[in-house]
Amino acid sequence: MPDPKRQMIDLHTHILWDWDDGPDDLYQTRAMCRMAAKDGTHTICLTPHIFRMTRHKDDLSVLRRRMVEFDAEMKATGIGDEIEFHWGAEVFVHAEVVRAVEKYRFTIDQTSYVFLEFASEGV
Repeated sequence: MPDPKRQMIDLHTHILWDWDDGPDDLYQTRAMCRMAAKDGTHTICLTPHIFRMTRHKDDLSVLRRRMVEFDAEMKATGIGDEIEFHWGAEVFVHAEVVRAVEKYRFTIDQTSYVFLEFASEGV
């Protein structure tokens, strides 16, 4: 039975540093993760922006490096023992979005689910 104090699942976060409108550095990411664990979050799905608001012009090699660094950091600090992390993306809808999702597998934790972001002006 899960600990009743740890019931939160966060399916939409910008907790990956130096990628989008999330934290600027690793220090801020660690602090945010520790705060989430303290507040009862037991699962977090990282959903960095794709095709909008990225600091590195959607350079997926930078994103991949950041993901590897994130996983290593969470294991090294023990935060990964407190919170279960899953990967996804907040994919901005554009003309080639279906092809991009198929090519790069921008799905939630390698499932068939995609987290889409629509323009704020309307669909």
